[in-house]
Amino acid sequence: MKHSLYLFAAAAISLASCGSDAQSGEATDISSDSGNAYSISVDQSVVG
Repeated sequence: MKHSLYLFAAAAISLASCGSDAQSGEATDISSDSGNAYSISVDQSVVG
């Protein structure tokens, strides 16, 4: 019984988190002036 309760709670949380405020099928216009611009120095960059 305890395992069933945990399974039900996990399923309820999973289904509740799948909600979205975005409406599908509609395009969103994003202007090039929004956001931050960053410069990257390739010579000083290290991927580890």
